[in-house]
Amino acid sequence: MKTKIKLILASLLVGLSLFAINSQPAHAADEWGARKVFTTPKATRGTWYYKEHKKIKKLVVKAHTLDTYKLYKPLTGKKAVKEADKIFDIKSTKKRMRDFKEINATLREATLFTAHGYKGFMATGWLADGGVYYVSMKKMRHGRKVKVLRIGTGAKDWEDFYAYKSKKLAK
Repeated sequence: MKTKIKLILASLLVGLSLFAINSQPAHAADEWGARKVFTTPKATRGTWYYKEHKKIKKLVVKAHTLDTYKLYKPLTGKKAVKEADKIFDIKSTKKRMRDFKEINATLREATLFTAHGYKGFMATGWLADGGVYYVSMKKMRHGRKVKVLRIGTGAKDWEDFYAYKSKKLAK
């Protein structure tokens, strides 16, 4: 008898959980036109370490995310204008700033590109210009050739720094 009651309660709990998951509000991505998920090149994926201000920092690239940011293919043409206009048509400065903050905390648009014969991607703010370039390549470090993630910014992918597969290499 106790087993039947536990089974019924467990079934109800699972059912309620599924209902709660399906009734969550729409994610910011959908609200701002992001529909097509971007896939990063396999060579750029993994956990990378780099040195910034004398501290070792970590960067995680997964198939569809860059650290905590979900990556989407950019909108083009009229779709991009429509979504940008949606943001600027918000009358309340407070609401507009809240929406900008939400968008920038969760989304990035990304595109593929090739640098020096290596595949990589560029990630920018949603509906924004400029961005950061990520390219996996080989580089000499401590007398041996190692895999690195070259990170750059600017209109011509200027190199800013390299990230490595281990903290030891990043030092």
